[in-house]
Amino acid sequence: MPWEHLFILRLQLLTDTPLGLWFAIFAARYVIFVLIVWVIWRERTTKIASLRHAMHEAGWSGAFALLLALCLSEVIHRSRPFTVFSDIHILVPIPLSQYSLPSAHAALAFGIAFACLWGADRKREVFIPVMLAALVALGRVLVGVHYPTDVLAGIGVGALSFALVRTMHHVVRHLPKRV
Repeated sequence: MPWEHLFILRLQLLTDTPLGLWFAIFAARYVIFVLIVWVIWRERTTKIASLRHAMHEAGWSGAFALLLALCLSEVIHRSRPFTVFSDIHILVPIPLSQYSLPSAHAALAFGIAFACLWGADRKREVFIPVMLAALVALGRVLVGVHYPTDVLAGIGVGALSFALVRTMHHVVRHLPKRV
């Protein structure tokens, strides 16, 4: 954990300027909404059935990842960095959940991003959601509410959630039809 403390402190040096502070807060609090709006927009504007389907799976994956991350954090009980180290500054309002592992924001963002990766037919369908998810994860560390391993665990929860949603969808699609 000492390396994570130093990592957060070094990252927080980037927030010493007004632009750096704005970036950290925007990435930590608002980019998740940009990602969600992008998925909804892609689902509503595409004529490609497989892409529309992937955007539906992105919604389910993200929702399941969020739920799973919140449940896991209540079991794991890892304190947030700003509560453990007095030199780490919290740059956003105190989160509703008092525990940090795994990052629910990173889980939600990467649950969506993995589904977009799976259903992508063009580079933009891959690049935009992955970059937005990465910004969310970085932002959560920058503002002092998560350790780097929290967001890595969130990425893992997002991947697991997508895999489960994809598997369940496959199972449901292949159930025998009732007459």
